[in-house]
Amino acid sequence: MAKRKNHVVKRGNREERIQKRKQAVVTYFIVILMVSSVAGFALSGNMNSNSNQIEYNGYSFEQSIEPHPLVSGYTVNAFKEVTTDVIFYSSPYEAEQILITGNLTELLYNKPYYIYLFKPDTEFDSLHDWLRFNMAATTTKILIPAVTAPSDVYVNMPILSCANATLDMPVIEILQANKTTINITENGCVQIKSRPQDILFIRDRIYYSLSGIMDE
Repeated sequence: MAKRKNHVVKRGNREERIQKRKQAVVTYFIVILMVSSVAGFALSGNMNSNSNQIEYNGYSFEQSIEPHPLVSGYTVNAFKEVTTDVIFYSSPYEAEQILITGNLTELLYNKPYYIYLFKPDTEFDSLHDWLRFNMAATTTKILIPAVTAPSDVYVNMPILSCANATLDMPVIEILQANKTTINITENGCVQIKSRPQDILFIRDRIYYSLSGIMDE
């Protein structure tokens, strides 16, 4: 009995260590992106020399620091489908490099629900977890998570595909790829192919469009 109890405790400790390691990976990943992003702002030539601001398409972005002292981004007073306290993790000059095929704003604007769809049980699970929780907290939408295949981790999530998308219930599908692109299908699926290092830029590219800051 003692051995069984010991085994349970060890397994519990192991799972706890795995979760902590996942959180550390996400934090480290975000910190690296933030450092490079802030450097990109400074090098773009659009930084106001008298303050921590950049100008884009008639909007002024102010530097903002999250609770983590190394994680910074920018805020702007332009809100439609995004909450007022959202932090953009990339400059609009960086995010506009991600091209969108189709009309993203027309599909997503004024829709109360999105489905966040991803491939489960990969090394990017922790990134998907962070992104879907962050998007749920920083948009005015209800985000419904779903997976593309059966999963031992996400057992309570429905198994869906882009075929389940409708114009009233859009699906945002994020897949790993070597090149980052966004394509809108006729039935209402936002097919996003992204490199891991572009995952925050993808979120920002969507938000910039929904906020009216960036033209598609």
